Amino acid sequence: MRRGRNLLALELRLESRYGLHAVGVGLAALWTLLLLAMPAEAARIVTPFVLFADSATVGVFLLAAMVLFERDERVLPAMLVTPVTSGEYLAAKVTALTGLALLIAAPVAAAGGRLDLRPGPVLAGVTLTAALLLACCLALVARHHSITSFLSVAPWPLIPLLGVPLARLAGLFDHPGAYLIPTVAAAELIASGFDPAVGVPATASGYLVACVAAAGIMAARRFSATMRARGG
Repeated sequence: MRRGRNLLALELRLESRYGLHAVGVGLAALWTLLLLAMPAEAARIVTPFVLFADSATVGVFLLAAMVLFERDERVLPAMLVTPVTSGEYLAAKVTALTGLALLIAAPVAAAGGRLDLRPGPVLAGVTLTAALLLACCLALVARHHSITSFLSVAPWPLIPLLGVPLARLAGLFDHPGAYLIPTVAAAELIASGFDPAVGVPATASGYLVACVAAAGIMAARRFSATMRARGG
């Protein structure tokens, strides 16, 4: 438990050193001001798209860059001879960057919802979206040596994970099969905070949580196997 807390504290310091907190504050301020400048009704429509597509995904490519940088700097090989497990290392990164997503999302959601907002579903949707996408990112980046090679494959899972929920939010895709894409439930959780008429089936929410857990396990196993095979 103490090791996990220490790793998380280290990740937060690294985020600050890399300027990620400043980026988060800047994004939050930008979207907040833009939404406050809109008419209230327009802001309520736009905000779920912003929260899902921007706030919840901001850490994905940053995470890939951080992992590849730490591999190049021989941080990860050093980790292999410590008691720290791959799962603990990855959990600290996902937790820290999910926190960054929430840091951005909270003021953006408040600006979009004005005084009529249910923050619980919104923040739950952002958390689950961020955790799932970050875990998928870690599973992908484990097998790549450069950001270029990672970017050559990253769009393939990201297109359905982002595109289908956005199409559904826009009313362009209303088929029940959309819930096979787990992020659809996350996007609708976010939207339900602004419109109580938006319902998220309990089975879809459970499926989303299961997918987050499965992605985390897959990332930890793939990362551990790849690191040992390559020696970092």
